[in-house]
Amino acid sequence: MKRNIVSIIAGILLIAVGIFLVLQNLGIVTLGNFLWPVLFGLGGLVFVYAFLVNRENWWALIPGLTLLGLAGVIAWDSFGPPAARGWSASFLLGGIGLSFLIIFLNDREHWWAIIPGGVLLTIALVAGLSSSRSELIDVGSIFFLGLALTFGLLGVLPTPRGRQRWALIPAAVLLAVSILTMAAMADVLRYAWPLVLIVAGGWAVFRTLVSKNDHEST
Repeated sequence: MKRNIVSIIAGILLIAVGIFLVLQNLGIVTLGNFLWPVLFGLGGLVFVYAFLVNRENWWALIPGLTLLGLAGVIAWDSFGPPAARGWSASFLLGGIGLSFLIIFLNDREHWWAIIPGGVLLTIALVAGLSSSRSELIDVGSIFFLGLALTFGLLGVLPTPRGRQRWALIPAAVLLAVSILTMAAMADVLRYAWPLVLIVAGGWAVFRTLVSKNDHEST
């Protein structure tokens, strides 16, 4: 019965879109800036509803949130603040990325969904920040940091097959690249390495003294 309802809603939506296209081509309606976000949004909600009534339809989240993201793009381009119009692409990329993360949260068996979800959300953030053209923001370091967090989550979150420990290796590498990129951007690399050497040397001296005291006490 639930599947029949979804089919009926999807059919009505397709009919409505067809009628609107005919009326628009005839010049009868000119509400494209307002109506297209509504139509895409309704289409996305149909797919989201298909997932909500049956959690095994996890695939429906991908087209559902993609359509909702596309609705957000059109609406933001039409009605959003002019200074922030560059963030419109982030709605689409963010919607797709969010769909993959929900797929994982719905069923931990789909652990692979963390990777496209995290990557797409990172690209969405980078795309939005790039549009601001601020010299204070290093989008390169943010991109690598987002990828590092993606693989880091994959490495620590439990799944039916256990934690994906291998993901911690690319997470560490990407985090190092992000830090180095950020350091180069901030011109603090010349201070970072001496501090690392000082900390490492102090730790070595401390461990030696502690070990010596333990041997003397025994």
